[in-house]
Amino acid sequence: MRNDPTSIVNTSNWILYFSRKNALIAAGDTDNPLLQPELPPSEQLAELGAQYVVTPGVAFGGDYIVSEGGAQGVTARSTQEPNSLRQSLTITIPHEYLIGTLASRSMQYYNEEYGNTTTWTFGIGMAFSGGHGMNMVMFDRFHLYEKN
Repeated sequence: MRNDPTSIVNTSNWILYFSRKNALIAAGDTDNPLLQPELPPSEQLAELGAQYVVTPGVAFGGDYIVSEGGAQGVTARSTQEPNSLRQSLTITIPHEYLIGTLASRSMQYYNEEYGNTTTWTFGIGMAFSGGHGMNMVMFDRFHLYEKN
């Protein structure tokens, strides 16, 4: 996944993580333990695992991105665009695992057109962490609308 060895992002450990069911996450994931400079890297990683769903095997000194045959069927595939630094990451999460482990029910309502509808909210983040003291996270929330 690394194309430009001079970029801080590309010299960091990349860690893919997910929201944990019923956990409150601040907008922009600003409370992420990897953004707490007073914690040493090992404690940051331990706190990340306690507050989020991080597939076992994460260790500083190397990337951890779920791949084929990942935990609970979660997969992630990186695709490199030819003649470009651009890459795409495709993440697949089984519905049962998403609802049972990652997502929180945020709303249930009745719609005349669709009937009973439930909204599930979950988050996916990518942390860039390393010894350079400039940890970063990219995090977004998603909503799954389910007709009952």
